[in-house]
Amino acid sequence: MSSEERSRLHPASVLFLFLAHARGFLMPVILIIAFADTPDWEVWSLFALIPITLFEVWNYFTLRYWITGDDLIVKQGVIIREERHIPLERIQAIDSTQNLLQRIFGVVEVRVETAGSNKPEAHLRVLSIAARDRLRKQVFQAAETKHANPETASDPEPAEVLLRVSPFELTLLGLNPWRGVAILLVGFGLAQQLHLFNDSALGEAWDFLKAIADQISERGFWMEVLIEFAFVFLILVLVMTLSIGSVWLSLYGFSLSRRDDEFVTECGLFTRHATTIKKDRVQFLSVQAPLFLRFFGRRIVMVRTAGSQADSEHAGTTRKWLTPVIGEERVEDLVRLFLPGFQLAEAQWTGLVPRAKWRMIVKSNLVVTLLHTPLFFVPQLSWVWPVTWPLGLMILGWMAHKRHQNIRWALSENALLIRDGYVHQRLAIVPLHRIQALWLRASPLDRRHGMKRLFVDTAGVNVRHHAEIPYLMADVADELVARLSATAEASLIQAASESEADSIRRNNADDSWPENTDRPPAFES
Repeated sequence: MSSEERSRLHPASVLFLFLAHARGFLMPVILIIAFADTPDWEVWSLFALIPITLFEVWNYFTLRYWITGDDLIVKQGVIIREERHIPLERIQAIDSTQNLLQRIFGVVEVRVETAGSNKPEAHLRVLSIAARDRLRKQVFQAAETKHANPETASDPEPAEVLLRVSPFELTLLGLNPWRGVAILLVGFGLAQQLHLFNDSALGEAWDFLKAIADQISERGFWMEVLIEFAFVFLILVLVMTLSIGSVWLSLYGFSLSRRDDEFVTECGLFTRHATTIKKDRVQFLSVQAPLFLRFFGRRIVMVRTAGSQADSEHAGTTRKWLTPVIGEERVEDLVRLFLPGFQLAEAQWTGLVPRAKWRMIVKSNLVVTLLHTPLFFVPQLSWVWPVTWPLGLMILGWMAHKRHQNIRWALSENALLIRDGYVHQRLAIVPLHRIQALWLRASPLDRRHGMKRLFVDTAGVNVRHHAEIPYLMADVADELVARLSATAEASLIQAASESEADSIRRNNADDSWPENTDRPPAFES
């Protein structure tokens, strides 16, 4: 398709638009028919699908999209006409979702996102895979080829697979019991809402378990302990199975590919999710090391672009991961794709003052004491708090001490690095030319101790990880803000100059790389 050829959605769009609306009606109706004595008004509400479907069919025949000049244009409607112009340079990412039925038809849902909205600027449901690939190619290459010399322009290189997540690594990622507990609680709550459990059934189950417990207690103490251990073990197996299964469903076959400056993440067992991100759109990188992954030498790498402020149900699956699991030794190579010359080993880290450690320990002691306050007034539990209270003080105090040791920050040539956490360790990597704002906060206690907390904002930082440095001495915080402001401005000018130089090289050079120019380092998978 040429750059100004007007295209429409795939003919299967009519079917999927109908199913999208019917899904909200059919499930309640099925549950009502299955579990209710007499169907209510929800069954008759199915007739509302008729005008809704006709309206969506009308939208299908009127929707067109094309690229002209520097804009992606989406036009639809006859009575009320809507024409949306989306500047190509503002497009941050293109997400696509393909469920099992869409895979059978060979179509995908496509969402186009920019930095200025918390929802997709364009939602094309549905396109063929070939049309999706053409749209990606046009959007992300339009700005680069706008001033290119047609005589030296060449077709893009084929995509290079940087890494694939193995089944073993997915299983490691699923070794998080809280995910399984959440699924179990949601399932129990849904069963309660559907009245699958009634009071009599729960009473009978309780009586049955109580009778079994009485029989076990008659067999002796050690048999009772063994049976209880087996019961706890079965519950744990169920929780871990649910957790690992959910990870496999959402992240099966995860792969990260690169074509020039475009990165594509793709995953999913039944529903396939894919996200295309330009290298120069990345605003923030987060390297996370949960405790259960550190034992196996694995890390999690997340990125955010300016267009990823809204984590929708579909886009969030691939958007929040640059890779969900990666070997510790490969993290620097991966980060170096976005920050050439990045060397974590050469970072000169600066820690917190000893006064900050005592503030953290006092804070943890207050938390433990407040949690134990109700136990002080319950006579039946008077034997509990003398044991758990000092134990909690020691554990949380030790964790506060270790966290104080781990909080570090460093200012490299092109990025601000911030380390934090002990059980769940995090490393924030903020490219200096992506810094949007710097702000300081000082609570009354901070002012009492002459401290401030520094927050660093970039566009689209939403990975449950913020770039912040707590418990900084006030003079150090003020000096760091001044340094960051000056360095970020210089880095922004340098990045703009390098971008202009790259454009000139693309216009005047052939396919070979200039001898005196640093080539972005290759990532060996």
